Amino acid sequence: MMVKVSLRVLAEACGVSTATVSRALFGHTPVRAALRGEIAAAAAKLGYRRNELVGKLMVHVRGGERSDSSET
Repeated sequence: MMVKVSLRVLAEACGVSTATVSRALFGHTPVRAALRGEIAAAAAKLGYRRNELVGKLMVHVRGGERSDSSET
């Protein structure tokens, strides 16, 4: 059975906070290029995939719209 890799698991593997992982993967705020690369490499190695349902929920909770929304 395949284990889902969460932001928390990825953060622990990289030795950073979940907020830093989120920022690095989704580009919300600046993260050093080297660290962004390390996190991206770890995400690929561990098989991290964004949970779209959680992403949509958080957009709703924050009251904003996703920048990659296809709606016009």
